[in-house]
Amino acid sequence: MTGEPFGSFAPSNRQARIIKAVRGNPLLRRGTFRPHVAKHLMKVRSGPVDYELDGVKFRLNLDNNPIEWGIALMPGYEGPEIEFLRQGLKAGATFIDIGANVGLYALSLADAVGAKGKVIAIEADPVAGARVVENVRLNAYPQLALVLCAAGDKDGEARFAAKQNPAHSKVTADGDVVVPMRTLVAIFAEHKVTTIDALKIDVEGFEDQVLRPYFETAPKQHWPKRVVIEDLFIDAAVDNIVKHMKALGYREAGRNRINAFLILD
Repeated sequence: MTGEPFGSFAPSNRQARIIKAVRGNPLLRRGTFRPHVAKHLMKVRSGPVDYELDGVKFRLNLDNNPIEWGIALMPGYEGPEIEFLRQGLKAGATFIDIGANVGLYALSLADAVGAKGKVIAIEADPVAGARVVENVRLNAYPQLALVLCAAGDKDGEARFAAKQNPAHSKVTADGDVVVPMRTLVAIFAEHKVTTIDALKIDVEGFEDQVLRPYFETAPKQHWPKRVVIEDLFIDAAVDNIVKHMKALGYREAGRNRINAFLILD
């Protein structure tokens, strides 16, 4: 976290040319190449890079985070997911981002809910948490609140594996960092959330422990109307959270390699 105004770390001319070339070349921006491009960008000039995407200001650290690589190098990164959620939002709406990382979803959708709406961004990883704090500061959305903790099935503490790659950090019994944990019921009560128009969750396989207790205790009128949920780590052979949500009345409106798109009928 630097505290410097946006633009203080604008890409150098050479960095800007590299980013433009990669964004325009489908081969170079493939996942296998992105870490190598990011490493090369940092060789050109170390330190953060200020980058504006669709009107949102990001201070990107390109050392170790695939989310930040995607923001810088991939046109339309996470675009279908963000557009699906945006379709459920209007002025005054509420959006919840669980596993916010550096704030791509939370910041991209803050305009959709407007100054009278609410965006709650929840992030547990200490590295990603510091970065999302900086990005929220740069954009100054009064409707966006940060909650720096793990969401889970209890209020207290959890062990967290803060990996070198903050996109893959997760709650796990053998984690090397202790972080606060709170239930969604507690978080929503503190922020006076009663209606959830859209929710995104990406917590590396911990989705069941976050969502199932909420569905068991919250009234149905408080359930999210649209959900993007990562199911890359969900075992299709068991009663996983996506199957559970479908049994509760959600229908699958779409799917890609990583995420399922759900609507509550």
